[in-house]
Amino acid sequence: MRIASKWMKISSWGWDDTTIMIAYAFLTVFTPLGFISEKAGAGKDIWTLRPEQITDVLLIFYILSICYMSCLAAIKASILFLYLRIFPDARFRRILWSTQLVNLMGYITFVTTTVFSCQPISYFWTGWTRETEGRCISLNSFSEAHGGFNVILDVWILLLPLSQIYNLNMKLKKKLSVMLVFGIGMLFTAVSIYRLYVLEDFAKSYNVTAGSFQTSIWSTIELDVGIFVACLPSTRGVWRSLCPKVLQMARIISESDRSAANDTKNSGQIPIISSRSHGRRVVSNEESSLSELVGEDSNKIPMRDLIQSNNIITTPPQTSKLPKNPIRQTVVDRIRQFSSQLRLEPNAHGDGQPKV
Repeated sequence: MRIASKWMKISSWGWDDTTIMIAYAFLTVFTPLGFISEKAGAGKDIWTLRPEQITDVLLIFYILSICYMSCLAAIKASILFLYLRIFPDARFRRILWSTQLVNLMGYITFVTTTVFSCQPISYFWTGWTRETEGRCISLNSFSEAHGGFNVILDVWILLLPLSQIYNLNMKLKKKLSVMLVFGIGMLFTAVSIYRLYVLEDFAKSYNVTAGSFQTSIWSTIELDVGIFVACLPSTRGVWRSLCPKVLQMARIISESDRSAANDTKNSGQIPIISSRSHGRRVVSNEESSLSELVGEDSNKIPMRDLIQSNNIITTPPQTSKLPKNPIRQTVVDRIRQFSSQLRLEPNAHGDGQPKV
């Protein structure tokens, strides 16, 4: 949906889009690696695995840790860049840039520490054999520190836009709806907190391969939810553009029969079409949703004349016998024509109305 908003030219490409695509690239590496680790033996008791399986699981876990940190930092950067795009206040933007710097420095610190957590680096996945000499930092404490840092940063990023939205000059109902869009980030924070709880259990376990798979699952969920939350505000414009057009067509179809029935009841009364410049409208005893597609003119033209006009409606085939209900047939023909010409993209005026 985010890419669709760019394709429909609802919004332009920005740094928030670039960073979320980077996050998605890391996620496409992280997710299949999780399934590969399961086949290698993740999720199973360590004493049931062969030595080479244990080594493979730990190696994949090492790569997953780097991908996870990179994806998570890119998601946070995308959300902050989105805030920079929305809020113009100079003081607030300085706070956003400062938060962006904290996120970047935290990422560099944690990912560098992860890469060089063991000396030599290969000791991360081969040290369990005790066949080589080496040393590692306390990986459990390090993982908990990274999880705590992310939870604190998530809460801070969640609270940042609320003050700006509260001070906006709009009705309370509108403010609450906008806050709700940004408030969905609470789901992201909740998953991060639960993952931190899973990490604490993992730190207490000596069964590394069994606990690593559950950690991988909740890390995947956290990243998926994070990308969803980061993309949600950008997709709002797509739904606002598509939904009115779908509902408009539904109204046309549902009310066409009603309009035809009313016309047959009013004997001798012929619907008149106004062709003024603003909006399309059918003038009759009852307003029809078809008016949004017909248009208004300063001259009112009887519908029987429209049937004979090739530049508006194709002339119906001449038959020796008229249909039982010519008004109904005309409405149906018009609906079919406008349905085939209806487009989902905005028209040249950018007003979001269907293009005919």
